[in-house]
Amino acid sequence: MDMTKKLIHILEGCVLMILKDKCLNLHEISEEFRDNGLKDVEEGILYPILLKLESESLLDIDKKESEEEPILKYYSLNKKGRTQLNEYQVVWSNLRVIIDNLMGGFTIHESR
Repeated sequence: MDMTKKLIHILEGCVLMILKDKCLNLHEISEEFRDNGLKDVEEGILYPILLKLESESLLDIDKKESEEEPILKYYSLNKKGRTQLNEYQVVWSNLRVIIDNLMGGFTIHESR
């Protein structure tokens, strides 16, 4: 798996986590990423991820009419999505422990 695919997979897990207890549209999901410091994760990156998660039947979709746009899709996790999120969290937690152990002696030096 190349680096781009790995990063996309990480973003998929992040989208699942964002939608854990929320029903959000694409713009709101993008705002969640920005609010948490990932300003480069734009709607153009997220839309294909949402389509993939939708095609894997991990999301429930609620379509609502809006004044700005004809129809907005609101995404939320369904039971299968929650199961996938739980599996993702286990893998991520194990990976964090391994990386923290490997990086234990690593310190960040400020440049002067």
